[in-house]
Amino acid sequence: MKKLLLITAFIISYCISAQGSDLNIQNFTSYQVEFSLFKSDQTNVSGGCSPIWDGRNSMTGLSLLKESPNPGFVSTDAYYEADLNQSNTFNPAFPDKPLIDTWILDNNYTSPYVLPGSIIPASSLAAKNMGMKFGIKDPITGTNVAGYFPIGNVQCGQPPIIDISAYTNIINASYFTFGGGEWLIFY
Repeated sequence: MKKLLLITAFIISYCISAQGSDLNIQNFTSYQVEFSLFKSDQTNVSGGCSPIWDGRNSMTGLSLLKESPNPGFVSTDAYYEADLNQSNTFNPAFPDKPLIDTWILDNNYTSPYVLPGSIIPASSLAAKNMGMKFGIKDPITGTNVAGYFPIGNVQCGQPPIIDISAYTNIINASYFTFGGGEWLIFY
């Protein structure tokens, strides 16, 4: 009984201490996901949820997560750490992760932080809530077939958007927090 109580206490404390700032993305669909990530401080509603960071690819504007090699069974994955400076670092555990090399702070498009040259300030860690705006592309034709939709924490002071079933019937996506991180699953 004592062991069960200790294990339960450990699991509860782990979940309570989770900051929800790492982001895991899984794509189980036969479509590509073209996206821009957002990171904000949802506890700072009076300050417009600032800082708000907008992550992009400097060459194409949007990042592209490949389609699943076996839709419905095997996912193409991406993982982004809380430290935005790591978003442009290749991770062999996630070889298909689109690298994000440009972060825009509070809509200041004239002075973006471009990695690896710029150092994103530690104050970016105050922004703990992730969100995404994305579109769905056909991997054969390269055309957009649906989108662009918000999911996760993209609206200041509002609850996160947890699924996209109201927007499209081509695919679905779910957003949730679990085990100290945030998850976006496309299926």
